[in-house]
Amino acid sequence: MPSGCILGICPICKELIWEDEKPIFKDTFYHEDCLDKLPYGKDTKNIRLSLLENKIKKIEKSINKLNDKIDIIKSEIKIIKEE
Repeated sequence: MPSGCILGICPICKELIWEDEKPIFKDTFYHEDCLDKLPYGKDTKNIRLSLLENKIKKIEKSINKLNDKIDIIKSEIKIIKEE
């Protein structure tokens, strides 16, 4: 459930946007699900590009966290094998 303060109104669905709901494009706030429903066109190109770039960043961050966990587990395995 959304929480925090209200940041604005989504221009697509006209619903309130709470501080834990993102992404942000320039000075306008959108629900991520609403951006996924935007029609393709020249006027929505920059918004879509920004959304996709944000998704890539989130995925890359998740991958990095997983790689760190893998490294820790490999180190633990190595220690156990050496005992």
